[in-house]
Amino acid sequence: MISEFRSDSPKCPTGWNGCAVATTEALLRRYLPGQPIPRQVDLGESMGRRHRQMDHMSTHGVCPSAWCSYCSYLELKARGIAVGYGRLTVAQLRSHLRMRHAIHLGGFYHRIHQVGTASYSASVPARGRSDTTLDGKFRHSIVVWQVARARADGTPTSYIVSDPDFGSPHRPAIPPYCEYDAREIEAMYVDGGLKIAYCQTPPPRLDGPAIQSPAGTTLRFGGEPRARGIYVTTVADANQRSSPFIRSANVIRTVPEGTTFHVRQTTLAGTTVHGSSTWHGDATGTVWMHHSVIRPQG
Repeated sequence: MISEFRSDSPKCPTGWNGCAVATTEALLRRYLPGQPIPRQVDLGESMGRRHRQMDHMSTHGVCPSAWCSYCSYLELKARGIAVGYGRLTVAQLRSHLRMRHAIHLGGFYHRIHQVGTASYSASVPARGRSDTTLDGKFRHSIVVWQVARARADGTPTSYIVSDPDFGSPHRPAIPPYCEYDAREIEAMYVDGGLKIAYCQTPPPRLDGPAIQSPAGTTLRFGGEPRARGIYVTTVADANQRSSPFIRSANVIRTVPEGTTFHVRQTTLAGTTVHGSSTWHGDATGTVWMHHSVIRPQG
C-alpha cells in the first residue's frame, strides 16, 4: 500500500492529485523489487513528461493537471515491465486478475462502498473506502492485484487492491492491503469509462524467490530466461537494437537474412510490432531483436 499523502507526494495549489503516481509506485515496487524508486514528485514529473512527449496537447504532470493510467503505462513500459494499455471487457479484466496480472485501474471511486476508519488498521485490511468527500464525477486510481475470493463457477467475488487513498491526516492508518467487492471494482471501471494499464505477467511472489539470472546472463528490460537458443533472421535488413523498443537512436546494426543470433532472454515489455511485444535479447541485455524477424535455428 503506497499512500498519495506522503511528504514527497506531488501536490498542486488546488489540492492533492497524485493517486496515479502512488499507484505507479506500488506497481514498480512489486514488479522491480530491490531497484531504486524515485520520490513520488520525481516519478510524477517523469510520468507526465512521457505523456506530453507522446501527446503535445497534454498537460498531464503540470499543475493543476493530474496524471492518468496512460502516464503510468508509459513509465512502467520504459522501466521494462510487460504492460498493455487499452479498454478491456470485464471478462478480459477477470482473466488477467485470475493470472495475477496486476492492473492500474482508474474509475468512479464512489462505486466502492464506504467503511468507518475504525474498521481497518495497519494490520487489518480495509474492506472499502473511507473517503467521505466524493461526488459522482470523482475518478481515482488503484492497483488491482488478483482475485481474492471466487464462487464455485470461478466468478470473482472480491479482489486484492492497493488503494493510495489511505494515509491522509484525517485517515492516517494505512492497512496492509484492501479487499474490495468484485462487483464494485468492476462497476468503478465500467462506469468510469477510462482505459487501463494492465501488466502481462505476474509480479514476483511475496512468498517465493525472484527470477534469478542464469550464469553469464544479465536480465534487463523485464527479460526472463525463456526461449533460449540459437535463432536465425528471417528477413533481409533486420535491425539489432540496444533496447527492445522501436527508436531512431537505438539501432546497433542491420543484419542480412540467415544471420545467427544467440537468444538468452525474452521480454514482453518491448514495443508492439505486428501485434506482439515479444523481443529476444542476448546474454548482456544490450542487443535485442523482435520476435517477428527471427526463428529458432533448425
